[in-house]
Amino acid sequence: MAKYQIEEMPSFDPATHKTLALFVGASGTGKTRAATTWPRRTLFIDCDDGLLSVVDDIEGISRVRVPIEVKMKTTTIAGQQQGYPIVVDVVNALHDPKSDLYGKFATVVLDSMTSFGRAVLRYVLKLAGRTEPQIQDWGAQINLMEEVVLALRELRSMGTHIIVIAHDHADKDETDGRIMLRPNVTGKLASSLPMWFDEVWHFETKRDLKSKETLYFAQIRSGHNFHAKSRLDIAGNELFPVTYENYVTQMSARFAGRTPSGEKK
Repeated sequence: MAKYQIEEMPSFDPATHKTLALFVGASGTGKTRAATTWPRRTLFIDCDDGLLSVVDDIEGISRVRVPIEVKMKTTTIAGQQQGYPIVVDVVNALHDPKSDLYGKFATVVLDSMTSFGRAVLRYVLKLAGRTEPQIQDWGAQINLMEEVVLALRELRSMGTHIIVIAHDHADKDETDGRIMLRPNVTGKLASSLPMWFDEVWHFETKRDLKSKETLYFAQIRSGHNFHAKSRLDIAGNELFPVTYENYVTQMSARFAGRTPSGEKK
């Protein structure tokens, strides 16, 4: 007897669709503020200690502050907590029906994957009894980071929007020598991380020539030096403003007039 089940593909429904998004960009490009526009109540797993940019709009937002252990040249600051176990405890609690976090949040945000990576590496080095990483430590770090991302992904099936934020950094492409802006995470994870998300947006800013204001927007298609992808279909490939409301509006327009199987009426 076959154990698999074939299902009809659902049409887009804002009431049931849950976002699985990776926000990538330089510091100060609006990634965290954009995440706060997603349905609340929202939980930030805050590895950056960077929520000051949204203190003017915090109703319905909670956070778990993740300490990032600071290693000096000769010693480690006394009394610091390890950040990685805290993140694991939070993610496990979000999955556990007996936990007070279970089913409590409409949106969960990991901010940021970059700082979380540092916490994971400190944890790996502490277990290994080393102060400087060796090749196997980088591999262990990537494996632990992947496990957390995959566990967060599973929360979407429980009715939760998932957003992971990562800073970017310049990296030379080995195939053609281009300088690419990739997620600032370790090694191969920079290339493999986007494949686990439906939406991968690269955040940028530009100056409005008329108003002289700084505009925050997201590129939703890959450019010459960055990777992005989306189910949205927008002329110019720029999402502005970068809000949940605009995302739903654009998604609804994109899939309007389609049957549940995805065919045009």
